[in-house]
Amino acid sequence: SRWSIMKTELLEFLVCPNHPTTALTLKIFEQSANQILSGELNCTQCPEAFRIIHGIPTLLPKPSPIVGQEIVDFEHKVWDNQVSNYDLML
Repeated sequence: SRWSIMKTELLEFLVCPNHPTTALTLKIFEQSANQILSGELNCTQCPEAFRIIHGIPTLLPKPSPIVGQEIVDFEHKVWDNQVSNYDLML
């Protein structure tokens, strides 16, 4: 689908979840035309790196001690289970 893949022109709209006023830099591992199939988005203010997997950027901040890793793991599992429905939601 034309909406399911990260596109290079979307980079200007993405920011680090830990530094919302900071732009991200892009490292492309696999690309098809202007579609980024795999890569990494890097914050210029902190050492965070956010993977692009199967065309989907994973802009999730590191878990805070308050939230706990168990909750974050659960959310990731829920999101992973819903990935096949993303195109249907558009």
